Amino acid sequence: MKWAMGSSSSTFLLFLYSFLLSLATLTLSQLHDVYFERNCSDTNGNFTPNSAYQTNLNAIISQLPTLAHFNYGFFNLSAGGSPDKVYSSALCRSDLTQDRCYSCLNYTATELERLCPWNKTAIAWSELCLVRLYTLDEW
Repeated sequence: MKWAMGSSSSTFLLFLYSFLLSLATLTLSQLHDVYFERNCSDTNGNFTPNSAYQTNLNAIISQLPTLAHFNYGFFNLSAGGSPDKVYSSALCRSDLTQDRCYSCLNYTATELERLCPWNKTAIAWSELCLVRLYTLDEW
């Protein structure tokens, strides 16, 4: 009888641990999409730190979480003048709320900045949104 009691306690603890782990995983996945891909392209070259291009890039990234018009989750942004003008296209999945969309765009753009630090052309996407940063030379 003693063994049976310990076995059911172990089973319960294993179940509880599995449940809490899955709950934590679900909660973390709500914060940021687990599926995340990127492409850092050298096609249009790189930019240098503290350049006009970086200033324009930072201006676009800072605009993403504060956009005034939701526009069905699709955005085109640009900052600066030629030859350092930066363009961005961003898109959110249609069923996302405005806050969730902005959060995804901000996270994705920040990750692009971190993972493709000096590329003039970069794109990142997840299940929830897409952010593309580029120069006009690419078109």
